[in-house]
This record gives sequence, C-alpha cells and structure tokens, in this order.
Amino acid sequence: MNPINDQIREQWKTFEKLFGGKVPFLNNEHVEKMLKDPQWIEKYVQDVLKRALPGASSNFSLTSGIDPEVFETHRAVIVRIPIPDKTDASRIKLHATRYRLRLAGLAEGDPVDIRLPAAVNPQLCRAHYKNGILEIRISKDNHDDVERPVQIHFD
Repeated sequence: MNPINDQIREQWKTFEKLFGGKVPFLNNEHVEKMLKDPQWIEKYVQDVLKRALPGASSNFSLTSGIDPEVFETHRAVIVRIPIPDKTDASRIKLHATRYRLRLAGLAEGDPVDIRLPAAVNPQLCRAHYKNGILEIRISKDNHDDVERPVQIHFD
C-alpha cells in the first residue's frame, strides 16, 4: 500500500465525518484526485453553506471579489466595502432589508449579499462612495422586512 494514498484516505474520512457521512457520488479514485488539488473544497463548502443558510451566503463568499468589513455601534450597523478597481462604481446598485444588503453591478456580475449582525431600518440607510470605499451606515430598528433601493452619493 502507498502511504500517500493511506494518508489521503484518512483525510477523506475526516472530511466525511465533518460533513455528516459519506459523499455517495464519489469513489476512491475521485477522492484521491480531488485531495491532490484542494481547490474544489472551497466550492463544495460554499454550496453547502448556500443551501444551509439561504440569503446569508455573502458573508461566506471567498470568491466574490469583495471583502466587506461589518461592525456595529449601539445605534447603527456600518459596512465598509473596498470596491475593486475594475468595477465602475457608478453602476453599483445597493438594496437593503432588515438583515441584509445586496450589491449588484459589480464587475464579477453576480449580486453579492451581505448578512447584517442586527436588525436595521432600511429607510434610514445612507451610502457614500469615496476613494474606492463604499461605506454604508444603517440605523438599527425593528420595522418590517421591506427591501428598498439605496442612493449612493459620490464625493
């Protein structure tokens, strides 16, 4: 027996335990190929998270091209997003709900959802873009979950 293959099989068993059992569509040959190039794991984990937590996937997005900084004060939730250079910032569309922001119009094409850590009032949402950073400030509140467009002001 090859010690590398044994090690790969042990790693795969650990992976299966972590995700609740055997992955039925894969045989040992597929497993060995995939563990030699672990890039596929990121996509698999993203798919699992999207199915388990619909609407919250953006906080787990590793490939969206944005890295939001989300924090809260006692009165507001603040989100700062560096916008990639290849994005035409004037094309970005921003929508807010009670627990989520959605950005569309990014260079990558797909909208990006950002889960918020607290309930907010979408009507009290303000967004400013300056020097490649989109900053969104949203007052905390307990109103109905209504999505509305948010105007972005450019400095």
